[in-house]
Amino acid sequence: MSLSNANPSGPAQNYLIVMREVVIAQDLALTITDSDPGAQVIIAATDAEAVAALGSVQSLVLAFIADRPARFARSGLARAIAQRGGRVVLLGDEAEATGPTKAWDVLEQPFNTDAVLAKLARR
Repeated sequence: MSLSNANPSGPAQNYLIVMREVVIAQDLALTITDSDPGAQVIIAATDAEAVAALGSVQSLVLAFIADRPARFARSGLARAIAQRGGRVVLLGDEAEATGPTKAWDVLEQPFNTDAVLAKLARR
C-alpha cells in the first residue's frame, strides 16, 4: 500500500512504514504527508512486502519499523533500507527497552503527532 501526494516541485521524498497494525500505520502515514506534502509513503505489513515495494525506490528518508531490534538488525529489510540511505525508527516494547543506537532511533508508544514530527525533523 502506498500513500502519496503530488509534488510539482521535484521528486518525492520516500518513507516506509512496516507494521501489522493498519490503523496505526495509516495514522503515521498521514502525519508524514501532513509534514512533507510531497511525500510518498509505502506501507507494508511484513518485511517481505516492504522489500518488494522498495524494489524501484532509489532513496529513502525514514522508515518506521515495528520489530524487535535483534531480528531487525539481521534482516534483509535492514540492508534494503541502508542501501537507500534511510534512517530507521523502531517501535515496540523490545525497541523501547533496548533504546536508540547508532543504527536506529526509537518511537515510544503511545506516541502523538509531536513525537512523530520530532523523529521526522531529525535529518
